[in-house]
Amino acid sequence: MNLASRRARWLVAALAASFVLLAACSAGGSEPVSVPTSYAPATPTAVPSSERPSSPSTDKPSRNDLKKGRATRRLKAGSAQIQIKYSLQNRVQRWTPGVAQPLKVSMRALQEQSTTGYVASADRKIYLSRVTAYLDVSDATGHLDSPDPLVDKADVNPGFLVTFPSSYTQVFVLPSLPDEATKLTIDFRYEMLVLQPQSNPRDYSKRTATDSLVISTS
Repeated sequence: MNLASRRARWLVAALAASFVLLAACSAGGSEPVSVPTSYAPATPTAVPSSERPSSPSTDKPSRNDLKKGRATRRLKAGSAQIQIKYSLQNRVQRWTPGVAQPLKVSMRALQEQSTTGYVASADRKIYLSRVTAYLDVSDATGHLDSPDPLVDKADVNPGFLVTFPSSYTQVFVLPSLPDEATKLTIDFRYEMLVLQPQSNPRDYSKRTATDSLVISTS
């Protein structure tokens, strides 16, 4: 047998083997095939903070009510309208840790009348009997030890007359803060007595107004 005949027979045999292999694959395609697994299931692993994806920053500028050195508030205490002005002698940007800061507080009040709005009436006088300032100091990590409250109690009875055009003015000396302090929150409580009209003897009703100031150095 010559070389050409041998090559032809080899080619026919190879083609026949290919057809048998294709037929076997087609016949077995409908049967499920079990694939052995040699790997263990995944286990949750803590990711070090340095490797965690950082989320977009949502930090907002720190609240600073006295950034401009002064602020005016209007509050309600029952039927009375209270106007309070705060002014800081030293601007926050120039604060020096360890140095006390004077905060000036001015206040006046008007009594509401149903037909004429807020008016100053001789028989509806409003007296301020006590002011309390609660101090809360914090740094970048949280609260720090805070000083005792500042209190101004009227030394006249029934209190300081604050009905317009009279007013109340006092300077509260804020104590020095630790070097690491970045924020001071002051919660004010104003306790007032309102003279009841045509009362004999004089009767008073109690009114309370609250306000909050945040002073930030960051």
